[in-house]
Amino acid sequence: MIYIIHCNSCIYYLLSAWQAFGQIAYHENGKWYLNKWVYNNQGNAYIRCFYFTAAVATSTGNNPAPTNVIEYVYMTCSWMMGVFVFALLLGQIRDIVSNANRTREEYRRQMDMALSECKRLGLPKELTNRVRDWFIYTWEQQKTLDEKKLIEKLPLKLQTDLALSVHYNTLSKVQLFQDCDRALLRDLVLKLRPVIFLPGDMICKKGDVGKEMYIVNQGVLQVVGGENNETVFAELRQGSVFGEISLLAIGGNNRRTASIRAKGYSTLFVLLKEDLNDVIKYYPQAQILLKRRAA
Repeated sequence: MIYIIHCNSCIYYLLSAWQAFGQIAYHENGKWYLNKWVYNNQGNAYIRCFYFTAAVATSTGNNPAPTNVIEYVYMTCSWMMGVFVFALLLGQIRDIVSNANRTREEYRRQMDMALSECKRLGLPKELTNRVRDWFIYTWEQQKTLDEKKLIEKLPLKLQTDLALSVHYNTLSKVQLFQDCDRALLRDLVLKLRPVIFLPGDMICKKGDVGKEMYIVNQGVLQVVGGENNETVFAELRQGSVFGEISLLAIGGNNRRTASIRAKGYSTLFVLLKEDLNDVIKYYPQAQILLKRRAA
């Protein structure tokens, strides 16, 4: 827009110079007048021409009326240019606002559908509130309800680099995977999936069959036990890992040995047993090593 006004300013200056900067009088209704439409060669030429052209393009300001055909053509073209450019800018602004709100509207639509379904099923108010809290917290943390789908749109190489930067150091410190082939860990980080737990959620219970391993990304977890899980034995924080032995399910070690509860809003990454099996079948040496460690 500024460049177009700049070009029009140059044209306006040339028209003014061609008409002797208003020093040539014109005859109208039996009288002679000096042309006040053109620039009069007073003051800063560029600033005054730029101001006049901007006022014409935006249809603002009390501009002098044109006095001849060339001036009428110039004014008409400037007005049309201004209308076209502003219509284009407004359309782009509308698209930007629409795109910014599209994801939020989809989030609200899904939350409303879920809450309506809870109401239809007659679920307790406490459970309905937990559903709402999950939607709100997930949106605030990720700005999307399905982070995995968002990441899957990236090229595989970029997915790998992203996953390695986030998870590789943590996964390499897991005792079960120490000294394993780096390529194996690189494939495993792509299988990690984010999962969110609300305050008070039981992530696993003692005696349950374990089919996944967890990595704490955000939040604090409590290792609990005793009557009604009132006793807190320990707390797990960012970078903590649990459930890795359950992945291999050797020698009855697939049973959870403790109950773990989310103290507050918590984000974890989970590695499923089936995903580990899909990857490890391509690494026979690592498979032998992992089974030996889990035995």
